Amino acid sequence: MTDVAQPEIDPFEFLEDHQLGRITVPLKDERVLRLECAVIAVEPPRLEAEFLPDKLPIDLIPESGDCLLHFEVKGVVLSMVNTIETIAGDRRLLLSNRETATYPQKRRFFRAETELPVDLQYFSEGIAQVQAGEAVNLSGGGALVSFAEPLTVKHGVWMEIPLPEPYSTNIRCIAQVVRIDEEKDGRYIVGFNFDKVRPQDQDTLVAFCFELQRQHLRLKVRILGAVPSR
Repeated sequence: MTDVAQPEIDPFEFLEDHQLGRITVPLKDERVLRLECAVIAVEPPRLEAEFLPDKLPIDLIPESGDCLLHFEVKGVVLSMVNTIETIAGDRRLLLSNRETATYPQKRRFFRAETELPVDLQYFSEGIAQVQAGEAVNLSGGGALVSFAEPLTVKHGVWMEIPLPEPYSTNIRCIAQVVRIDEEKDGRYIVGFNFDKVRPQDQDTLVAFCFELQRQHLRLKVRILGAVPSR
């Protein structure tokens, strides 16, 4: 059953000061920027997104246009469509919220943002195929993976994900394709659920995702510490 968005909400009730989220901004060169940011509720419907130094490509940010903010708070996924009002220095965007929707958070596992290589093996029309991508988020129960080329399979695949130190192990599992989306930059985002994964590998994935969560919290502290006083 598909979750139904609930547009009639006040997003500012969900936002804590310096709420850590992820922003998606279409750039002038037709690429799409995705960055971690800390968001401050200025005065409804206005928001201010803050970034780490040297992360925001000012010259490529459109002076007006839309961007998308995502948060996972209080058991829901909060999605906000915002208009860019002002580029404030090299680390801030002043935004105006236009639309907001929430979706129930029904995942069993915490999902963490990441950039890990992913290798797939599968059969398409009786021919063995190999394809490489990059996991953009990961959990103990599934992954969202970016590919440069379209995926030609819509069923089970053999997936391998190498985890970095201190885990230094390859997670191998059978994964099921659950969605395929084409992005504006020409890449393909594919959602997978893990159908068969060894319990010890799943435990390792959960531990890895919690460590990423701690890293994101440390990133939030760095953002707050780097914010100049006003």
